[in-house]
Amino acid sequence: MALVTAVVLPAGPASAQSPDTQTNADAPPGYDVEEAQRIDRMLMCPVCPGQTIDQARVEISRQMRRVVREMLTEGASREQILQFFVDRYGTGVLAAPPKSGVNLV
Repeated sequence: MALVTAVVLPAGPASAQSPDTQTNADAPPGYDVEEAQRIDRMLMCPVCPGQTIDQARVEISRQMRRVVREMLTEGASREQILQFFVDRYGTGVLAAPPKSGVNLV
């Protein structure tokens, strides 16, 4: 008699959506979705090594994506949004830190 083992994967709606899709559904109207996604790829998740906030599936990244969209809705520029996160997390939050000072190689 053969023993059969099944692997059950989660099939909920959240597992079928990308992080951007989840956040865009909750975001306020009136912002450029493509710009929001570009900014998401420029910000590193503070708790997921090597992942930007568009890749990470943790609560802090969802919150950061929400803030990006809220700031875009309020008319903030890309530079203002990135600076907002740098002020809170330091330059390490940038996927491509500025090439100046100690970051200059």
